[in-house]
Parts: sequence; C-alpha cells; structure tokens
Amino acid sequence: MTAGLQIENISVIFRVRRRHAWPWRPPSLLCAVSNISVSLLEGETLGIVGESGSGKSTLAKAIVGIVRTSTGAIVWRGQNLSQMSAHERRASAKDVQMVFQDPLAALNPRMTIGDIIEEPLRTHCPRMKRNERQEHILEMLERVGLHASHINRYPHEFSGGQCQRAAIARALVLKPKLLICDEAVSALDVSVRAQIINLLTSLQRELGLSMIFIAHDLSVVQHVSDRIAVMYLGHLIEEGPSREVVQEPRHPYTQALIESIPSPDPSAGGPRRQKLLRGEIPSPLNPPSGCVFRTRCIIARQACAHEMPPMTPISDQRRVACPYSVEDAL
Repeated sequence: MTAGLQIENISVIFRVRRRHAWPWRPPSLLCAVSNISVSLLEGETLGIVGESGSGKSTLAKAIVGIVRTSTGAIVWRGQNLSQMSAHERRASAKDVQMVFQDPLAALNPRMTIGDIIEEPLRTHCPRMKRNERQEHILEMLERVGLHASHINRYPHEFSGGQCQRAAIARALVLKPKLLICDEAVSALDVSVRAQIINLLTSLQRELGLSMIFIAHDLSVVQHVSDRIAVMYLGHLIEEGPSREVVQEPRHPYTQALIESIPSPDPSAGGPRRQKLLRGEIPSPLNPPSGCVFRTRCIIARQACAHEMPPMTPISDQRRVACPYSVEDAL
C-alpha cells in the first residue's frame, strides 16, 4: 500500500480573548494541535483516540479544511492541501469527506433525506442529469441500509441510527477516497453503534476507502483500526499497530485508557493495579510545562517538567513520547 495522507508537523493555534479581559490586552494563544506528524496508507484505517479536549476533532477539521493550520503541511496524494486556494480546496473536497458526531445537527432539518444526499452532487457534479443523481441517491440509500421510500422523509422522522446512515450516505455519494469519522458512533446506543461500525467496515472494503476513525473509547477504536494514534492535550503521544498498542501500551496515558475499559467480569482479571490516571485534563490555555501529561501521571519525575519528550521510534511501526515504563515504577 502507498501513502495516501501525510501530515507533517502541523499545528493549529487559536487566538482566544478571555471573558471580562481588558480590551487592550492581547488575546491568549490556544494550541489545539501541536506539531503532529502521522501518515495514512491507502485502504488503511487510522484510529485516533483520547479524552475530550485532546485535539482529535481539531485535527480532523484541519484535514478537511474547516480550520486553518498554523504550521506544517497536509499532503493528500502528492498535493499539499494546506497551500491550496479556496477554489482548489473545493475541487479536492470530493476526495475527502467527513461524518460528524451528531447526525441531527449535521443534517438540514428543512431538507428531505433525498435532497440532503443530492446536494453534494449538485455542487460538485453540476453537469450530472437529475435522473443520474436519483440513481446515485437510491444506490447509496440501499448501501447504507435505508429504503427508497425514505427519500422524501425529513431527518426528524428518523431514529439516531438512521440519521447517521443518511449522513454516511451523503459523505459517500461523491465516492471519496478518504472518509473521516469524527465520534460518529459516540451518540448512539450500543446496539446501533455496532451496526454503524459494521456498516463502515463493510463499505470500506467495498469502496476501497481510507478511513480516519476518531473516538474517545479505545475499546471501539481497537476493533475498527489497523493503526492507533493516541492524543493528549494537542500532542501525539503514542502510535503503532492496533494490536500492539492495545496489548503492549508503552505510554502511561495509553495504559490508563486501557485500564479504564469496563470488563464484563471484573473478578476474572485478578487484582486491579494502582490507578494510573488522576485528576482532570488541564486547560489548553494553561498547559503544564514540559510533558503535558505529567500533572496526571503517577510515574512523573522532575525531568518531566523541563521539556516535552519527542515521539521516539521503539520499532519499525511504533513510536512513543515517554522514556519511562509504568512497570518499572510500580
């Protein structure tokens, strides 16, 4: 497989004016994504996991062009998306589509499902005849498990799972090469969540999609992804093949996420180890010095306060941003 998406040292920095701040004071800088480099092979699924506030959604929005990058480059099939004009970016939008967390908020309540799915075709394929557009719409409805009779219904007439299926149909009607799912199943019931995940994996095989699957639940991400990237407070802190990251985590934060996965039989795993995660995630407006995870880490040392550890290769496909081991410290 060849590299389809290459993210090279990108950062996303927002200027935030605090409430009740004096008007002559300069705005604060919020670094939502900090110097991240990661790649995605064609036909591969990259899972991005982390708590709320880790910068996962901001990274996804930077890839599709919803937010601008402050530094770095986003290269898709040899084209630098971060240097494209608005017109050029719109032309390339057919290849990169996104499914959002809340389907009801993502779908226009004043439009029927048929019109919602047809809208990208009218925008990007203006020469396509109406009957051809209808054929594409019906084909996508069938592929995502909806019926042709649903075409004239409005979003409020569907369940959450059906609305998410319609959102997936809208994203795939242009036959993109990369699909980004930003918390696409987190708002759904467990049974519906499994249906949507199975739908996405089957569509990926049928259409040859590359996919970025974003979630805060590592138990979901590990079943979908070929590789996993773990983010914390805007930083990439561990990356590697899904099985290796889950079975042999190297960063304390990754280990804490795995420890937090509920077990169907808590007594089966024997005595639980010391809690690996303490406190709440800090504000990105006032991040800790040095390693951003040190204020919640049970193995933090004095050296951790001085600089953020770089992502260091530990094998051909594994990288981690921590030189210490939880097992040695406990």
